[in-house]
Amino acid sequence: MLQKMVINKIINLLAKQFNLYKIMKYVEEPNDADNRISDLEIRLFQLGRRYEELEKKISEEFVTCRGKKVNIKEL
Repeated sequence: MLQKMVINKIINLLAKQFNLYKIMKYVEEPNDADNRISDLEIRLFQLGRRYEELEKKISEEFVTCRGKKVNIKEL
């Protein structure tokens, strides 16, 4: 029992000395970089959807004629 208390005290002192609690907090909790990456992933997904919608719309309005895209209304 006494050994366990001594070991815990030594571990706490080492953790304070090397700022291990701050490091663990930084590793385990989301920080600014994590939030920015999450926002970028969401934005990338939204832009991908918009691109697919525009690509579909363009393919509906244009046809390929002699290697060039021509508006259907011009035909």
